[in-house]
Amino acid sequence: MAIAGSREPGWWYPWLFVGGLGIVVIVNGFLTYFAVNSWTGLSTEDHYAKGLAFNQTLDAKRQQGELGWKVDFNFNPDGNLSVHFTGKDGAPLDGLMVMARMYRPSQDDVDYDVGLKTGAIAGTYSTKLQLPLPGLWEVHISARRDGDAFRLRRRVQVL
Repeated sequence: MAIAGSREPGWWYPWLFVGGLGIVVIVNGFLTYFAVNSWTGLSTEDHYAKGLAFNQTLDAKRQQGELGWKVDFNFNPDGNLSVHFTGKDGAPLDGLMVMARMYRPSQDDVDYDVGLKTGAIAGTYSTKLQLPLPGLWEVHISARRDGDAFRLRRRVQVL
């Protein structure tokens, strides 16, 4: 029997559930806010136009295969990037215009393009990169010569 003016033992138990649900709602609110505002979700520019040009992309991939170029990709974690191109016959390919797009999958404001210069060895193109952040990067290599185009993507870890 309870004394007049006092509460029953355990009167606050239901408020534990209310408080717990309140914490869950607040945490979910923070997570939703950061999920919506921290990343645009855009992984490619002009996705609609690229979708319409899908057959052209397939043709370019087929033409690249017909070229028969082979690439030896080399990246050192200290930032030295080099690629060595050879043709169908195994001879080094000179006279290429080689570009590298440094792309960080988790952050889009640090991406940049860099040209690779002809190295001392025939068919080798290289550069020294100054990457602003450590972590995972994608290297998109594109090489062109006389209307021929070659593309290569590799992921690298920067220390």
